[in-house]
Amino acid sequence: MNAGINYTFMVTNGPESMNGALSRAYREKWVKAINSELDSLETHDTWTVVPKTDEMRDLCTIVSRIVLQEKLGEDSCVARFKARLVAHGFRQRPNIDFIETYTPTILFPAIWIVLSKGAAKDKEIVQ
Repeated sequence: MNAGINYTFMVTNGPESMNGALSRAYREKWVKAINSELDSLETHDTWTVVPKTDEMRDLCTIVSRIVLQEKLGEDSCVARFKARLVAHGFRQRPNIDFIETYTPTILFPAIWIVLSKGAAKDKEIVQ
């Protein structure tokens, strides 16, 4: 893991704490899952680690935590170890910390247009 960065951890269906995860027999697997998640986020350029300095004092940074979860297989045994970084975006203030948002959703009129065009041309619509 990255040195000098403090993380808060929440665990569901797994060890009760980060110390518990790192002191168990599955330590290497938990570390691999955490590093895989952080590497993936870094590769996709989805976050920036911001050092705490006096200049950054007035900026609102988004606090995050890593959630650890044991994924069970069909035989109810641990199939894989999963770590996800979860941001506390609800702490941001509109028009102060951000100005605009983007939600990748589709409007119902757009769906209706596609369906009506498909029906008019007697086409099969598949999701």
